[in-house]
Amino acid sequence: MFKVHSLAKSGGTSLRVGLLLILALVASIFVYGPVLANPSGDDHVDPPGVFNHKTLSGEVMILHPWMEPANVGANSRLFMVIENEEAFHISLVKIDTPVAEKVELQFDTGDDKVGVLSSRVIGSEESLNVDSHHMWFQLRNLKVNLKPGDTYPARIFFNDGRVMEITVQVGPPGAS
Repeated sequence: MFKVHSLAKSGGTSLRVGLLLILALVASIFVYGPVLANPSGDDHVDPPGVFNHKTLSGEVMILHPWMEPANVGANSRLFMVIENEEAFHISLVKIDTPVAEKVELQFDTGDDKVGVLSSRVIGSEESLNVDSHHMWFQLRNLKVNLKPGDTYPARIFFNDGRVMEITVQVGPPGAS
């Protein structure tokens, strides 16, 4: 049996033992707390159908990435919605895929011209809709034929150094 002597009899021994027990408890919470909260160690769990949704850090989500069908040497467009549910702004700085020589973020300027952005800020709790004829990723000089139903990898780079690897379907979501 464990017995702690009174403060008056031990000259402060129980106070020292009590402080050491409290410090040990606090230290164990910091060391073991994250493991107990997430035993698998995974940052997130992907929803079913990875080409439909992809999560980065649990707070940036890519919805329904897809490419238009096209032949080798031609150009195509890649579409998606990027949702930023983080408490701070993020910047999309680059996207690449092995299916094209170059990928550009393009938008319709409204005067029958196309603009190109080198990066794009996505505000906190906002979405970037790169899924229409107003804004898209231009895939230049395709290296492969993009056939409906096929899937290919792509990587999205953010200003803070994070890289998200996604799978992109050829043809709109639900088509195959």
